[in-house]
Amino acid sequence: RSGASFGIQTAALMCGGTTGPAVTTATEEYGGTSWTSGGALPSGRRNNSAFGIQTAAVTLGNLNPVDATIDVYNGSSWTGGTSYPSPNSNTGVAGTTTAGLVWGGDQDPGFLSTTNEYGGSWTAGGALPAARSNAACAGTQKAAVTVGGRSPDSTTLVNTALEYDGTNWSSSNNDLVTRYNAGGAGIQTSALIFGGQTPSVTATATLYDGTSFVTQPSMGTARFLQTQGLGATSTVALAAAGQTTTRVGTVEEFTGETTAANITDVTTS
Repeated sequence: RSGASFGIQTAALMCGGTTGPAVTTATEEYGGTSWTSGGALPSGRRNNSAFGIQTAAVTLGNLNPVDATIDVYNGSSWTGGTSYPSPNSNTGVAGTTTAGLVWGGDQDPGFLSTTNEYGGSWTAGGALPAARSNAACAGTQKAAVTVGGRSPDSTTLVNTALEYDGTNWSSSNNDLVTRYNAGGAGIQTSALIFGGQTPSVTATATLYDGTSFVTQPSMGTARFLQTQGLGATSTVALAAAGQTTTRVGTVEEFTGETTAANITDVTTS
């Protein structure tokens, strides 16, 4: 549980996390049917976040202790990159290694409201309306969405969705479930939010269409602190690892409803 993840359902990667009392340096790559080991992190991380694709990614954040270091993945190994502006864990993330976005997070103690854009180095973006941590996230650097999470007192949960337009964050409608440590996948106008804590463990999934939320099929197993962001779209997503009452290594693939036009040519004589 508590590791970082990124990629798509058929080319995903997760790194770090805890396997029990120990913090791991492991990197695991998923090809759609099985997992293989990738290059190990330089040091163990937990409650880290990551953005990018399987062959080009960034991970940042750690808990106990929090730090500001980042590691950059090239498809086979990790190397250090330009440190984040502040120590962090449980941040929201979106985008790629050439156009990444990081927001919020936990400084232990204290939550962050800052937003920073990444393109090899960090530049400040528009701040969140209020600090939050442990939120679900999806989207791109210029069109991101963050859903739910914890407020600065660490005990109050929020269910608000916030959208980022490349400059500012704005409030949208609320999720149907008030939760944190949920998974997220997709884009700003079609984001799947799944699992998490309410604070009890939930299997509920919802879909955000850029305006409002509707229910989706529930997960087979309720869990939290699972992979975040595995899925290029809300209809082709992936959940791996996490915790129920104990840590789990199970994987679930999600295939959402799709529609196709039924076109018929009509001729007259």
